[in-house]
Formats: sequence, C-alpha cells, structure tokens
Amino acid sequence: MSIHKVCLVFALAGGGLCEYAAYGQGTGVENGAGVKVVSPGAPQSLPGNYVLGPDDVVSIQGIGAEEFNAKPMRIGTDGEVHLPIGGTIQASGLTVQAFEKEVSQRLSEFYRHPDFVVNVVEVHSQPVSVIGAVRNPGIYQAQGRKTLVELLAMAGGVRDDAGYLITVKRRSECPFTLPNAVMDETTHTSSTTIVLNTVGNSAALSQDIPVCGNDLISVPVADLVYVVGEVHKAGGFVLKQNDRITALTALSMAEGGAHTAALQNARILRKQKGSTQVTQVPVDLKQIIAGKKDDVYLQPDDVLVIPNSLSKNVAIRSIEMGLQIGTGLIIWRGF
Repeated sequence: MSIHKVCLVFALAGGGLCEYAAYGQGTGVENGAGVKVVSPGAPQSLPGNYVLGPDDVVSIQGIGAEEFNAKPMRIGTDGEVHLPIGGTIQASGLTVQAFEKEVSQRLSEFYRHPDFVVNVVEVHSQPVSVIGAVRNPGIYQAQGRKTLVELLAMAGGVRDDAGYLITVKRRSECPFTLPNAVMDETTHTSSTTIVLNTVGNSAALSQDIPVCGNDLISVPVADLVYVVGEVHKAGGFVLKQNDRITALTALSMAEGGAHTAALQNARILRKQKGSTQVTQVPVDLKQIIAGKKDDVYLQPDDVLVIPNSLSKNVAIRSIEMGLQIGTGLIIWRGF
C-alpha cells in the first residue's frame, strides 16, 4: 500500500529544499473556513485530489525502480509526461491519486509488484481567471493552497462599484462543498454564489472557500443610484441584491439636503433603455417628507437631483448637475 505524499519546492538561496508531509498531517492551523493555513517555512501538503496540469513538475519513486530515482519530470503543454520506462502517459486532468494509479498500471509489465509514489515537486498549472469589478482583472496562478479572498487580493481587491454576489465557476473534478452549488451536466461544470460584505476597501466574504485551478471568479458591477446637487454626501450608492429604494431613502443616504436645497423642485433623471434620451420625473420631496405625497421608487442608474433654491431655471440646472456623474464621482457602499 502506497503512502501518498506531496511536496513543494522551497527556494533557498537559489536551490530547492523539498520537504514532505503526509496528507492531513501538515503543520498549520485551521481558519474559519476549515482551510489549513501553513505557517511560513513549514512543510506544505496538497490534497490527494489535487488536479495535475501543464507545467506542473512531478517525481515518481518506487522500491527497486532506480531508473526513476525521484527525477523531476515536467508535464508538457499537451498534458503528457515522458517516463524513463513505459513511454508517455497522460497526467493533465488527473488527480495525484489517479495519476499514481495510472503509473502503477503502466509499469506493471516491467515490475513484479509495482508500488509507486507520485510527488508534486512544483505547482505551475493553477490558472484562475478573475473578471468583472476588480481593480486588476486577469489570469492569476494560484500556486499552492489559495482561498477566494487571497485571489481577490491578487487582483487588487474589489472596486467600489462591485456587486454583492460573487460567482465562482469550476470543473466538476474539483467539487464545491457548499450547499448552494449547482451542477451543469452538459458542460461538466459547477457554480456557486458567495455574498460579498464590503465596507470601503476591505473585503469580507460570507464564506471564504479554497480555489481550484481553472476556476472562473466573476465579480459583477452593482446597480447604483446617484444623488447629486445640494446634499451633504453626493455620489453613487450601491444597491444590494434585489434592493429597491425610494427617493426619500436616497436623500437620507446622501445625509439630507443642504440649507440651500430646493427639495420641492427635485428631479429624477432617467435614461430610456436603448436610448441616450433622458426623462425628467418631478419629485416634491418637501411634500413627501410632510406626508402629503407618496414616495417614489428609484430605478438602477437613476439620478436624483436636488437643485439650489437660488437657481432661476430649475429644469436646465437639474440636467446640468445630473449629468455631472463622471469617473470622479464617489461611490458609497455599506449603507
């Protein structure tokens, strides 16, 4: 019976030191998500269901198999490894355990009692794509054990206009343990959504999960409403999932009108779908506050304009202020 072991190379002064740790016996502590966090410099262990990929480096050891002698072998871009004996064998897409079994079967015609141990010497095949509302979207190599929070940090963190639901999609050979994961039998992929609770630039996930190679992490851009003009905190306000707010709520998020605000002359500027045309919807916030009129619901991308009471041409001034929502506008979260 073989004892599955996996090692990573630690670069030390231009050389490499390979330390082994049996599965489940690595040095470290469990974090809140049940993911082992290994202290710097301590031996690291990869799970037996780690999926090999191109550019990973493996070694094979076996009793009486001096031909191998734990010689590092790189998995090619075609996913194959060339063995000293037995020819070429497909490695990419197999777990460490499955590849070890394939090696033993292939070499059974050369050795009477084949009992081989596969070690992962270097990890280079864990590309993870991060797209959407992050500061530096792209493809990142998740070498070793990485979690979702760590990948988001590698992508520069989420932007201020990020939505509240992150989608993670992955191959079926690396299954989720979350109950809300959905499997697509057609594409052999599964996906899950994770709530992002973000205040300012710090990201806190409802569940921080380990990532797998070839994961696709998608951070959507949030729906926003804007409040501009004579208010204390103008800007764009991120709407939570399925959230609906009224004009009065939006005014309160902007910390109310200034003393120069003409609340009775407020306007909602609303772009027509598929058009650059802007519609003005008059809103008498003064009457709404007094309880004499019903509040009005805002739609995503609506601009609530609070004009100055000194403005003589409220309509024109409202449009001018409402369209001043360029890249310099502050986006507010966590209300």
